[in-house]
Amino acid sequence: MKKMFTLLSACAMFAASAATLSTTSGTTFAGLTAGDAFSASGAAAEGGKYYWYSADAQSGTNMPLAANYYTQTCGRPNQFASAETTIALAVDADEPLYRAAEGSDSAFSSPSFTQVDIGDGGLYIDTLIKFELCRDEADIADDTGKLAIWLNSTTNLVITAGKYSGGAFSTNDYVAAALGEDLCGAFNPEAWYRLTVKATNTNDKVYFNVFLDGKQVTALDGGAITLFPSLQPTSTTLSALAFQGVGSVDDISFTEALPNFLGVAEISGTYYATLADALAAVNYGETIVLIADPGVTSVTLPKTGIALSDPNGYLSTVTGPNGQEVTASENTYTLPLTAVNPV
Repeated sequence: MKKMFTLLSACAMFAASAATLSTTSGTTFAGLTAGDAFSASGAAAEGGKYYWYSADAQSGTNMPLAANYYTQTCGRPNQFASAETTIALAVDADEPLYRAAEGSDSAFSSPSFTQVDIGDGGLYIDTLIKFELCRDEADIADDTGKLAIWLNSTTNLVITAGKYSGGAFSTNDYVAAALGEDLCGAFNPEAWYRLTVKATNTNDKVYFNVFLDGKQVTALDGGAITLFPSLQPTSTTLSALAFQGVGSVDDISFTEALPNFLGVAEISGTYYATLADALAAVNYGETIVLIADPGVTSVTLPKTGIALSDPNGYLSTVTGPNGQEVTASENTYTLPLTAVNPV
């Protein structure tokens, strides 16, 4: 088995699209629930458009749907913290299984996907992924791949990307540095990870940043680097992801806005998957900052001497314990310390 995750720019039948992309994720996989049959040729439709393709029958059918829930003590591997409702796709494919960035209006018989421009603001590709060990080295077999991310036989995460040296361009395998420490433990091929790739267009050349569970991946190649040149440096469009080998994927999204790979709330640089987690952890003198939709519109602050900042206006009602009055100013809610309700 070879590469697990590749960014592609396949031949297109459609004009390039620079429309704003929306995040697509949910509690089913490609609109399917457990027990449904997955078909890359069109049975799995999302939003009325077909996003999946594989030329190989094995890669296009008979792939099981399974729960993606994995309890992890740090990071945020799950888009939704629900063991019961989140469904993933278990991939075992000798040939690439393609997921288009933009789907066509009908089923297709070849990987000819809409091209999406990588603008100055960048394009984010965000997914949950569980890597399996590669039994041989990954390679880029065609001329459309821009970046490959895979796990080698010694559980090192490897990024296959371009390399500039002395004005010459070549292909290079970058081995991630100090990844175990960054992820609060050794890399675990049995665990789910939040993989986020940011593509940027700089002077008509494409580069990538890679994040795992919100931690930026660095690689040692004559010095730590975080910016990986595209294997197709002059191509500034992206059309699809290709999954090949063994592993599992879920909650794939393409967006021009920063995806929520860090968490819902932040306290002094620590990120929390849910607002409830942040409310349980907040201490006197600290402020909870909502950085993404918490999934609720009202909240009760649990103790005095804390504050809650909601800059995007997600919440409609904020109250204090025992009916205590909360001070509100510019979407920041403060619960002062009082003798009536001490910390």
